[in-house]
Amino acid sequence: MTRNVKLAILSDLHFSSDEKGKDETHVVLSRQHIARQHPYHDLLHLITKEKLTADIVLCPGDITFQADQAALGYAWGAINNIAGKLGAPHVFAATGNHDIISRNSVTSPEIWEYLKQLDPTYPYPGANLEQRLFYWAEHFLIADVQGVRIVALNTCNSHARGEAEFQHGRVTDYTIEKLESELKGLDAASFNILLCHHHPMRHPDLNQFIPDYSEMRQGPKLLSRLEASGQPWMVVHGHKHSPRLDYAQGPSGGSPVVFSAGSFSAVLPPNYFSGVSNQFYIVELDLDYIDSNGTAGIVHSWDWREGQGWIPARQFEGLKGRIPTGAGFGYVSNSVSDANNIAAKFNGKKRIQWSKVEAAFPWIRYVTPADLARILQRLKTHHKLDALVEDGAIYPSELLKEISP
Repeated sequence: MTRNVKLAILSDLHFSSDEKGKDETHVVLSRQHIARQHPYHDLLHLITKEKLTADIVLCPGDITFQADQAALGYAWGAINNIAGKLGAPHVFAATGNHDIISRNSVTSPEIWEYLKQLDPTYPYPGANLEQRLFYWAEHFLIADVQGVRIVALNTCNSHARGEAEFQHGRVTDYTIEKLESELKGLDAASFNILLCHHHPMRHPDLNQFIPDYSEMRQGPKLLSRLEASGQPWMVVHGHKHSPRLDYAQGPSGGSPVVFSAGSFSAVLPPNYFSGVSNQFYIVELDLDYIDSNGTAGIVHSWDWREGQGWIPARQFEGLKGRIPTGAGFGYVSNSVSDANNIAAKFNGKKRIQWSKVEAAFPWIRYVTPADLARILQRLKTHHKLDALVEDGAIYPSELLKEISP
């Protein structure tokens, strides 16, 4: 019996209690709930309709807008309610800059005060006292659940300590060393997740006028230490509102996967990214496969659009600001040799069902959409195998041998 684990990911909710946040979020608590115009209630409907399930719910922060205390409590309750609907016994969050008094601590005696008062316990309702103290004092907590190790990291720990600290995340040398020390004292886990708010490596600038400046300071160092552990790691972060599935730029094929979660319900300007959408995810992990092959997973994703509600996230030309449903990760492809191997396996065949390709090469399910596109292009240009892809799908239904004129 395989050990499958499902991770539900929702990030950057930015819930607001009143119209102050109307230009920033689709969830304003003072408004009437209208179907297909309210991401939270629409998701509850989707879960029921599609019978969605998960084992762990992850939220990489910014659950409210500008430390709105009323919306903060509502949003934390909503996240835990979603977990209950999914049947997930575990919820983890990482603190976002909007969840605290990050710019002016005069209005509160302590910038973390509202978070510490949340019920159930934040950032992990199952946390014991030691884990809670670790999160607030050492800026991280570690928990092993469902065969997966979760590290929730607070990258906002230095906010309000300097004039410009709120503009970016930070992980200090001390925190990195303390985390390394704690992890070395534990048995190896099948899979490891670092949950944080800020991105540990820079995204490409939107354009020359909108550079990326808000990444986690010391993020590359943290990523290199995770890679050096020799264990499979996935970093799940929010903050950017920019869905992206990538690998850390490390020296080996064991670099952590970096999952940049799109925003669950923030208002996204149309000029932000081409085709950008609000997104919700369920990531499927096969721990037995991971034990034998290393990091691997499949992403099921949904887009939310006002007036449409939640719909499967398809892949279309020009729509790039999103992670399409069915996307894989973990297998780092060499498109030349991978295409050659597929062509050699089915040499002489004129029609090849994609299910047979998957059966012969199980790793194909775990290539990213970008790597898959390169493999399919190589099959076409060098082996005359054309992919028959249904509109919006990632994987082809079959490969067809081009007939020479």
